[in-house]
Amino acid sequence: MAQKSLFFLVDFFIIRHQKYETTEFTKVNGKYWYQGGFNILAVGTWIIGVIIFFGISMIPAIKDSIGATFITMIITGMIYFLVAKIGQNKKA
Repeated sequence: MAQKSLFFLVDFFIIRHQKYETTEFTKVNGKYWYQGGFNILAVGTWIIGVIIFFGISMIPAIKDSIGATFITMIITGMIYFLVAKIGQNKKA
């Protein structure tokens, strides 16, 4: 759950600067429809985040102290930010 929330937070606060067009949320082929209703960049980044989580959680020093969730969220958030920005630049 934490990782999914991260995508919403990064997208809303950092990428879109708190400006969503809420009327576009339910429109098929609208602004937020992406590819067939899925944001492939977000899904791909989420999968990368899952892999990073399992990799980091195997490091004993992290596993026995703060855990892998927070570290994974930071890394995945940065990856999503970069991927989303590159995706926006290609559309412009």
